[in-house]
Amino acid sequence: MTGMNQGAVTRARVVLADDDEDWRDLLAGSLELAGYEVSQAADGLELRNLLEVLAARGSVPDLVVSDHRMPHATGLEVLAWTRERTPEVPFILLSAMAAPQIREPALELGAVAVFAKPVDIKFLLAQVGEILERKASSH
Repeated sequence: MTGMNQGAVTRARVVLADDDEDWRDLLAGSLELAGYEVSQAADGLELRNLLEVLAARGSVPDLVVSDHRMPHATGLEVLAWTRERTPEVPFILLSAMAAPQIREPALELGAVAVFAKPVDIKFLLAQVGEILERKASSH
């Protein structure tokens, strides 16, 4: 990861999951340029496995950003799984269909936000920054 940390005191760790490789790479690159440390997963099972490995190392991420519709496990399924293990980790769900049947269960499960795809990257980066700032100031 190149580039200096711009403005953040410490590099927040973001886990990003999306089965659309081009979108995932674009978003990961944008997050890295904004100064975040980014780990990526290509589907729901890979996301769960990555979160398990990180937790086993004592390296829980500061934020998870996940697509909803992915192979092997949906974003909602991974959100529910995550809430049982690390309820303190903020979770943003992205969905091409951010309809009430996705949004309401996600918020009930504790997602900090649900955004419709395609989401504007500048908007998403601003939201990520706000969520991480709130999390840091609550500790």
